[in-house]
Amino acid sequence: MLIADASLINREPEREDIDILMIPANEIAETLGNRRMTNMVMLGALLTKSGVLPVETVKQALIDHLPERHKHLLELNFKALQKGADCVTEYSIDGYKV
Repeated sequence: MLIADASLINREPEREDIDILMIPANEIAETLGNRRMTNMVMLGALLTKSGVLPVETVKQALIDHLPERHKHLLELNFKALQKGADCVTEYSIDGYKV
């Protein structure tokens, strides 16, 4: 499986033996107001596409383990995870909305 940021990559993947999801993660993070949320967008997509772990489990882990000084970012992290999860059904292999 390959999940890549279509915001930063200007060519399509050539592999045909794996599932590929190109999402504009950087652009999505910017619409959320914080470009540092790009990794959380990608994580949401990965979790949803792979099914390896529910997004809700990661949300709970953030609540349980995020240092107090970063708790103000919880809601933004949750939104980024959900936006990434939504991308699994919204975007095709070439990074364009289906």
